[in-house]
Amino acid sequence: MSDQVIASDKPLTHAERRNLAAISDIMIPADITYGVPGAGDELIQNELLLILRTQHQAIINALTCLDELSSGAAGSFADLVPPERAEVAERFRRKRGDLAAVLVSLTLQVYYRDDRVLASLDMEPRAPYPQGYQVESGDWSLLDPVRAREPFYRKV
Repeated sequence: MSDQVIASDKPLTHAERRNLAAISDIMIPADITYGVPGAGDELIQNELLLILRTQHQAIINALTCLDELSSGAAGSFADLVPPERAEVAERFRRKRGDLAAVLVSLTLQVYYRDDRVLASLDMEPRAPYPQGYQVESGDWSLLDPVRAREPFYRKV
């Protein structure tokens, strides 16, 4: 199967949604100290399911790979106990880093749009445009290596 980008309206099965929530919680677990949910949270997962359409086949391939790596254990990836899940997730990352990168990217995009997460970061839960956000002045010397680099673009 190809991991190419194709839009699909085909929903994930119940088992695939459970596996997606389980791997999402490994990537970003809940933190009671900061009052933030894990990425497997139902609201976050619902948002994630909305943006998965453009990466549908890659996600299906990733979830299938997770289940294959979980074989020999009790059922699917979501049925594993947390230490076994972590071990399978690490094997998945080593074996199929390309698919893991897609899952991580999509999960992070959705997670950091959640109002609860933004509030825990002392950010107003709103769209950045048109008001924008204030950014503290930083150490401009951090850009010195970039300024010293030879231009890599074509002059017009």
